[in-house]
Order: sequence, then structure tokens, then C-alpha cells
Amino acid sequence: MIQMTSLESFKQSRSYVPAALKAGVAVPTLIIEHSDCDELLWALRLMEFFGDISRGFGYQPNVQWREESEGVLCYEDSEVAPEDCPSGTCSCQVNSKDDILTFEIGVTNRSNEVWPDCWGWLCFIHCWAQAFQAHCELPVGEPEKPWVPASVLEAPLGRWLKWCPVAEHVATAERIARNHKARWQPHIQATKGAVRAWRAHSASQQFVQLTSPDAIILGWSHWPCTDMGVYFGSLDPGQTGSITGQVEFSEKPYVPI
Repeated sequence: MIQMTSLESFKQSRSYVPAALKAGVAVPTLIIEHSDCDELLWALRLMEFFGDISRGFGYQPNVQWREESEGVLCYEDSEVAPEDCPSGTCSCQVNSKDDILTFEIGVTNRSNEVWPDCWGWLCFIHCWAQAFQAHCELPVGEPEKPWVPASVLEAPLGRWLKWCPVAEHVATAERIARNHKARWQPHIQATKGAVRAWRAHSASQQFVQLTSPDAIILGWSHWPCTDMGVYFGSLDPGQTGSITGQVEFSEKPYVPI
């Protein structure tokens, strides 16, 4: 079963907190744990930053998470960017039940200008998940074997973070990402908006997967994290766009190659 905690509550309630979490960027972050993965944890940033076709808005300022009921966390009308960036607000609701965590995020343009191709970045961090971090995968392979280890993808090893488009949304992804130079890897194309990691445990192969129907870009790094850019559409002043997604834990019998 999934357990989720805001990063701030996690820091206050645990005797041991990884140093990188203590000193990390202050953005809206949940700590995710699972009953079948003792002492392992993941960090999910909802969101990390926003932008539109011409610019990034900077890191989203941290938020005040509120527990609405058991298994439900949310924040409302929080700023999407630092004070010197475009004015807008973001709201998020997260629900966890059994092995699935679902989320919905809405962003509202509070400025006097259009935000063309508004998008945001979700970051799913595996640094404290032991064996999972060695097996991060993207769905960029052939139909009979779609999942490919991020470590073997032909992309500049020197780049901290790399991006590729989701095939269904190549044109939109290209408009947004083409200005990001070496980060952008359009020769790699994902068949769906999902990223995952796994480990072998006893006789099982355990998976954790982040999925969104609104993903247009997938990202990966040697941190390691598996990320995605999600698309809110072009937003007029006062208009709200929303996206949905989920994190799911699953397992199957492990058959070594």
C-alpha cells in the first residue's frame, strides 16, 4: 500500500532525513513510500516549474499541503512562479488508495497576457530507492519490447538532464523544447507518456510507474530521476488548464534473462 507525506511533515516526523532532501530546492514535494518496499522512498515534485513556449517561469514556490481526509492531500491557489515572473496560481489534489496515487493539477493565468503553450515539469526522484535507481526505463523501444533502460539511450552523457518527445505530441513538444539545445533529443521518441523503474526482490519484479495522459515530453538524468513535461494548453488571462496523472506500484514474477 502507498503512503504519501508532504516533505515538510516527513522532515518533522522522521529521525533520519537524507541530506539532499534537507537541502533540496523548496518546491511542492511529496514523499512516497510503499509497504512492500521497506525503508525505501521516492520524492515526487508536483510541480517543479512552469513555462510557456518562449520562457521558463522558474521553480514553483513551495506550498502549504493540507490533509483533506485519509489518503487525500491538496494545496490551493499557490503561486506558480517567483514574484518577478508572470502572475498565476496553481492548485493540486492527490489521492492514494492501495497501490495507486492519482493527482490533478490546475493552473490559472492571473496575468494580462496570453500564455502560449503553457506546460509544467513533474520530477520523480529515485535517489533513495536503492536498486530501483539502477533500473530507470522509458517506453522508447520496439512494440515487442517497448521499455528501454535510460542508461543505454544514445544521448550526450555529459548532460545533466535529457528530454525526448512523446510520439503522439511531437509537434507540440518540438515547439516547447527546441530552444533547450543539448537537452533536447528528438531522435528518441516515446510511445506513451510514462516512465518507470524496477527492482528484483525475492521471486518478484517490482515496478513503480509515473503516467500522465497529458505528457508531451519525457525526461531522465543520472541523478537519477524520471520526469515528464505536461501540457496545459494556451491560456488566456483568467483561463485555467488542468492535467492528471498517477503513480502505480505493481509486481510480476521475476524471470532472469
